[in-house]
Amino acid sequence: MTVRVYERRLACGAIVQNQAGEVLLVRLRGALPGDPSAWALPSVEAEGWETSRQAAARAVHLRAALRVDPGPLAFAVEWREEGPARGPAIWMLAFYHATAREPVIDHRRDPEVLEVRWIPPEGAAVLLGSGVLAGVLLDWLASGTAELYEVSGGRPLNT
Repeated sequence: MTVRVYERRLACGAIVQNQAGEVLLVRLRGALPGDPSAWALPSVEAEGWETSRQAAARAVHLRAALRVDPGPLAFAVEWREEGPARGPAIWMLAFYHATAREPVIDHRRDPEVLEVRWIPPEGAAVLLGSGVLAGVLLDWLASGTAELYEVSGGRPLNT
């Protein structure tokens, strides 16, 4: 019997809202030439030296040049990845709620980011598309309750 070993990986980000309640989204370049760009909440893979909140703050600073102090956990999403590029992994993506201290955003520091915008919450879910994050974000915005979503086959198991 073959036992498959999965590496645990952590990515962290933030749901940043401004005074008007708009959500910060970043439009990232496609991963490969010819891939379409995609809108996302700012997030990065956590480094070994940082806490998840530090990684979330770094993500916002890197992607949009904003300094934030991440507050409470908004939600986390966990899924299994079989990808051949980096090997099998179990990913945890944790998002913290944060309020912007300044209104100015700038994406020119990060070559992966094409654009950064403040978007009304319902528009943010539309730009995120039909994926898991759009639904989870809308759930959190409506309830304000932190939850762990396990994803299988591209859909949250607990919604």
